[in-house]
Amino acid sequence: MRILILYPNSFPIGGAATNRLLSLCLGLIEKGHCVKVIISRPTERRGFELNQSIKGSYLGVEFEYATDNIIWPENKLLKFKELFHCSLKTISMVFKAHRKIKFDLIVSAATYTFSENLPYYWLAKITKSKLVLTIDEYPWVIIHRGKYSSVYRWFYISFYYKLFDGFIVMTKTLVSYYRKLASQWAKFIHIPMTVEIERFVNVPMIKNRSNYIAYCGNDPSGTKDGVNMLIDAFEIIKDDFPSYQLLLVGKVHPLVQEKIKNKHLQNRVVTVGVIHRDHIPAVMVNARALCLSRPDNLQADGGFPTKLGEYLAAGRPVVITDVGEITEYLTDGVNAFISGPDDVSAYAEKLKSCLLDPDNADNIGIAGRRVAFERFNFSNYSEDLHLFLSNL
Repeated sequence: MRILILYPNSFPIGGAATNRLLSLCLGLIEKGHCVKVIISRPTERRGFELNQSIKGSYLGVEFEYATDNIIWPENKLLKFKELFHCSLKTISMVFKAHRKIKFDLIVSAATYTFSENLPYYWLAKITKSKLVLTIDEYPWVIIHRGKYSSVYRWFYISFYYKLFDGFIVMTKTLVSYYRKLASQWAKFIHIPMTVEIERFVNVPMIKNRSNYIAYCGNDPSGTKDGVNMLIDAFEIIKDDFPSYQLLLVGKVHPLVQEKIKNKHLQNRVVTVGVIHRDHIPAVMVNARALCLSRPDNLQADGGFPTKLGEYLAAGRPVVITDVGEITEYLTDGVNAFISGPDDVSAYAEKLKSCLLDPDNADNIGIAGRRVAFERFNFSNYSEDLHLFLSNL
């Protein structure tokens, strides 16, 4: 099949949503499908560019930006102008691509608004293609309900999901939820969080592994993945492990930096900013532990952290909180260290247990890696995804 994917974030290098999309693309290519990704707006910040190319091929996935400049403008008026221009150009590129390859499917990935997906719906109708949506959390109008009026929330929930012929959904919880909102003929497939296992194979290890624990991800506010709580937990145990540092990899909000300064942890909590995806495996593989302290909220309940798959694939012990469907795959003390959510002291105890017994922690990390190979390898789901899309 010929599949066109419309995506609004950095590609091919990006965050969790990009890694998820890339793994799905690789699974489709593995089954012989032709895949092209059109990025529907500029995505890069000046000075922090993850990507440099307007178009190209990455691991066999063709991609092209619907813009002549991939730098996202800072001026609000210029942003609006750029979005309007890119919307028109995206539509033009879809028709151009269809004339060239006659694609069978349009996949809307990580897009949430009517303004973006209503044109995709009509494009699918005009080109006689099926329209598929990827989903990894509850509706934004519910998660961020304070930003939207009750009338718009009702309208969105009542009609938005009826635009799509099929849904690729990350958790079973979300499958049950969205079935009630979609058209009765729409089809669903549950594809769990997926990871490119090969990225973590044969990664060089430092002979005397550095004494750091790490969080790798983008949680600028410090609240989505519980980075603020992680810093508080590390503060509790830091005197027991004076040689250890907490490494924060990814975007960090100035308020998080201020928190580190106010707690006088500048020498113990190190922020390294965004690093290239090719360097992430080495950071993870050489960590003493990999940390994720998500709070218990609606976003965590419906979603599943993509970074957890990468943590497990690295073969290092993970210290996580029991939210969402995590314990359907992992067991505390067997293949992960699992704490109750929103409890700094309990999470600190799990961190301490992990660091006090390195041999046991290493064994738990190895067991976690087996879970990644068995349950989260994208290749394990490529056949199911192939059959699902072929039968839409």
